[in-house]
Amino acid sequence: MSTNNSRLWWIVGGAWALLLVGLGTWSAFNSPATVRDQSTVVSGKATIDRVVGQISDKLSEPWRLDDGGYQESTCSITPMRDGKSATRTVTLSGPDGSEQAELVRLADQFDSRIRSSGTQASSLYFDAGNFVAVRARDHGPGVIVVELKTGCRPE
Repeated sequence: MSTNNSRLWWIVGGAWALLLVGLGTWSAFNSPATVRDQSTVVSGKATIDRVVGQISDKLSEPWRLDDGGYQESTCSITPMRDGKSATRTVTLSGPDGSEQAELVRLADQFDSRIRSSGTQASSLYFDAGNFVAVRARDHGPGVIVVELKTGCRPE
């Protein structure tokens, strides 16, 4: 009877180990990233492209979009591991005095809130998903600057 119990425990332990290895492998290939270091700069840029497209599609008349393109820089993910960071700056131009209304429209579009910084200038911030930060701010009469940043990631 002792031999049967011992064999049963080996079978249960082996099945448990196979289950853990199988689930771990499946999770590694199918689960979304849980930290920025697990997604590439290319993935972050795809998210930025999607957000810029949404901003462009929903921009009210007569506002215009001027895309400054990407600026990439090297960064350190860890002391031993280098990465890249990408920032895209988009400038929105429109009629003087309508900046606040356009910021409110942007905030509503992306389910964000307007933050006032004590001065007349206002800004908004939201997480676009995939660890991409988006900040928009009133930058003077008829100008809103939107910065989209990936943060430091593997290449």
